[in-house]
Amino acid sequence: MAVSVNKQNTLKSVLSNVSDGTDIAEVINLASNDALSVAVVDASGNQITSFGAIGLTDAELRASPVNVVLTAGTAGIGKLTANSGVDIGDVDVTSLPALPVGSNVIGKVSIDQTTPGTTNLVQVGGSLPAGTNAIGKLSANSGVDIGDVDVTSLPALPTGTNVIGKTRGTSASFFVTLVLDTAAYAAGDVLAVPQVISSVMSANAGTALLHSIIINDKDDQGQALDIVMLKTNVSLGTINNAVSISDANADEILGIVSFAAGDFIDLGGCRVATKTGVGLVCKSGAASQDLYVGAISRGTGTYTASGITVQFGFASVD
Repeated sequence: MAVSVNKQNTLKSVLSNVSDGTDIAEVINLASNDALSVAVVDASGNQITSFGAIGLTDAELRASPVNVVLTAGTAGIGKLTANSGVDIGDVDVTSLPALPVGSNVIGKVSIDQTTPGTTNLVQVGGSLPAGTNAIGKLSANSGVDIGDVDVTSLPALPTGTNVIGKTRGTSASFFVTLVLDTAAYAAGDVLAVPQVISSVMSANAGTALLHSIIINDKDDQGQALDIVMLKTNVSLGTINNAVSISDANADEILGIVSFAAGDFIDLGGCRVATKTGVGLVCKSGAASQDLYVGAISRGTGTYTASGITVQFGFASVD
């Protein structure tokens, strides 16, 4: 025999092993506005018995809702799995929890030029920290033209001996008053012991080209004499005595420039002699910027203590 319900749009399952050995068809009808009724029929479809309407009608069920509390569990309703391709429509996210502190990035967003010819802008909200990294890595002489640059100030140059661009050719004139003996001289005597010409060079062990010498004989003697240029202050001998210089000291002589009596021009109360184009290269000592000058008498003049002055003109001073 079979068990059926009075409507055909139903869920059907087959049950077996009933007490009389026949199959039973259980049919449940939940059609709108109908009560649940069950009838028992035989194999020919003849009704054997009927249980009549049981339970509540649909209207009664809707009028009397029953609250159902789902228990805790892990089963999913409808079992929507990740990336299952099921479209659940648009979702509005109204709030998000605060992001915890960490180093992860969302979606791994990097800065790149996504469209040729465009520029991605980055706004820096704070001051850049101190560091040694270069932005864009503009290296020296890289050929990158940054345009015109106005230099409004420069730091003070420290004290030193370096020159910018190794510029030569500064000319300088130095004035020396020879210290003389007031007694008469003989030819070959030391007319003046070596005296300093201060700071001729711009650096220690510097060089300069002696271009000119001008002698003013204020005592109007007009006697021949030699000007002796020296690297260091070595002795030529005793003033108003015969020259006496050691071989070692003679190595300090840079050159001797001779003036004859005929080189002096009589100007009345004084006589002046001039030598130009001397062309004598002079070099100062290893730890000095100074040169030294002495004189040798080649006549028999008599002078006052400061009766002779000498001007030295140097060119190409280092």
